[in-house]
Amino acid sequence: MIAPPQTWIPPKPGVLKINIDGTYVPGSLKHSIACINRNTEGRLLGGFAKEIRASSPLMAETLALWEALTFLFPKRHEVLLLESDGSQLVKAMNSSQQFSWEVQPIISKCKEKLQTFSKVQIAHCSR
Repeated sequence: MIAPPQTWIPPKPGVLKINIDGTYVPGSLKHSIACINRNTEGRLLGGFAKEIRASSPLMAETLALWEALTFLFPKRHEVLLLESDGSQLVKAMNSSQQFSWEVQPIISKCKEKLQTFSKVQIAHCSR
């Protein structure tokens, strides 16, 4: 069965929508992350893609968030909606639950960096 194509849903006026993603292929040494930043009209405002080293899908998603927060730091005073299809990452960022020793330090760094942003929401999206 083929899933129906996903439709991009624009953010509310005045909000920048950032989609992040990380890929992890077991057995491979090269994985990747990406970030795309769009406004209400869907206009591409920026983004990046890069290769990373990761030991799990959660680590790839977490590194995608860390790099996105670093990339978005100049926009820290704007209203941002960060979306990820990594449900574990979204749960980790929106709770005090502890995760594996490999990703917990990165999650903690992301939470610290988020404190410097004015208004950021991290939400799960299906892909």
